[in-house]
Amino acid sequence: MQKGDDACGAFCDLGDGLARALLTGDFPLHAEVMAIPLRIVPLGGQACVPDSPSALQHDFDLCDQTIRTVQMTDIYREVQAARAEDGGRVRVFRAVHIFVRAHRLTDPFRSGMPMVPGTAGLRIAEVVRAVAHIDWTLGRRAIGPTDGLI
Repeated sequence: MQKGDDACGAFCDLGDGLARALLTGDFPLHAEVMAIPLRIVPLGGQACVPDSPSALQHDFDLCDQTIRTVQMTDIYREVQAARAEDGGRVRVFRAVHIFVRAHRLTDPFRSGMPMVPGTAGLRIAEVVRAVAHIDWTLGRRAIGPTDGLI
């Protein structure tokens, strides 16, 4: 699959919805684009698996609190490739750029994101993050200019 394929288009729609949900604090929209259970996987660490609507809400609330604290204004996910997998799954590879106004909050980082079929189309099933980004989301530490590169 290449960037112009349907999977990339579906991911762009989901990615745009995810960014809008995170930047506006819209949990219902966030829940709409995510599969449950959702795997949040730190590289080299143990996955966190919100496996119910309340667990997904808790993860979202932590992320929302951090976004408000750092005054994040934009998230841009640059799709680099997509690959069809068994069972209707699609894995999208992207670079993530996070901004506060016109300034980068951190260096761009690369990640893969599997999507699975749901009742209303594809849903995000897993988010792969650098450990620094999970620690940042959980409020355990700040991120600096060299954190988050995958």
